[in-house]
Amino acid sequence: MEVPPLFASIAGTPSCGKTYFLASMAWRLRNVLPGSFGVSFTDADPISNLPLNEYENLQFYNPDPDAYVKLAKTQTEGDLYNLVRYGEQIVRYPRPFLFSVRPAKEHPLFAKTSSASRLLCLYDNAGESFQPGSENAAAPVTRHLAQAQFLMFCFDPTQEPRLRRDCAERSGRSETDIGLETYRQDSVFHEMVARVRQHGALHQNQKHSRPLIIVVTKFDTWSPLLGMGERLPDPWRQKDGGLCGLDHALIDEVSNRVRDLLRKYSPSMVSAAESFTDHVVYVPVSATGCLPVVDSDTGQSLGVSPKDIDPIWAETPMLVALARWGGGLVLPADVA
Repeated sequence: MEVPPLFASIAGTPSCGKTYFLASMAWRLRNVLPGSFGVSFTDADPISNLPLNEYENLQFYNPDPDAYVKLAKTQTEGDLYNLVRYGEQIVRYPRPFLFSVRPAKEHPLFAKTSSASRLLCLYDNAGESFQPGSENAAAPVTRHLAQAQFLMFCFDPTQEPRLRRDCAERSGRSETDIGLETYRQDSVFHEMVARVRQHGALHQNQKHSRPLIIVVTKFDTWSPLLGMGERLPDPWRQKDGGLCGLDHALIDEVSNRVRDLLRKYSPSMVSAAESFTDHVVYVPVSATGCLPVVDSDTGQSLGVSPKDIDPIWAETPMLVALARWGGGLVLPADVA
């Protein structure tokens, strides 16, 4: 009630890397926004953010840097939900992660802090929540999608068998090292779109007016296919006065190249996204920057060591959102 809310929703299939991405994104934003953009990024509700903070602690503040870390997948019930009783009926509502995003003293909008600040309400759902019949009156867990000012969909290229095979050939790794999960990700996306249309009163042929960010996860695995190196340059440049601005030209270039790659391996996903809205950005990310360690005897993933974690562009999807739809909190690089 004190500052305008900025509602965001994120979705994806099981095992797409969404949980790792969320933890790395939050950790990177806590460092990048104050240090480079003059924007404070803090927990608005530590209780709501407790699960995410625990994931951050495991990856980035672990006292044992050699330990193997595996984050629990997003659940369909538990700490991420609030239970509300209406008479005899109990309804399960999703609990968002809440962040306060405010201009710091050195930011041009500091004098307008009250109007420029935002309460970021980020809703997350398990992939299972998008299975047909999973939502009902007692569990309206995805209705936030229709209210979101921007949507994120985590797309895992390693779940595409043809891309996984080509990536293995290009990188010299085995397909087992790259991944074994396979899901119809476009089907999950179509279900998400159907719910946005249903709860947002959109006609079947009517395009959504709000933006969509396709977060293309596990970049460290499929980077050889993009041809831009194993790591991407930081998508911001220093401006006059010491603050940084977001390099939209670089982001658009990378987005176009990722789009071309997805059109080759998953044209149905690109078609579905661009049929839904005209405002689509494709952003590659790696939440860990490294492959998980696999047990040589069982072939099962042991997790990643905190000392090896080095995220790639994990903060970029939210920086894009704040720059384009956040009221000027993140400045562009080409404006003095």
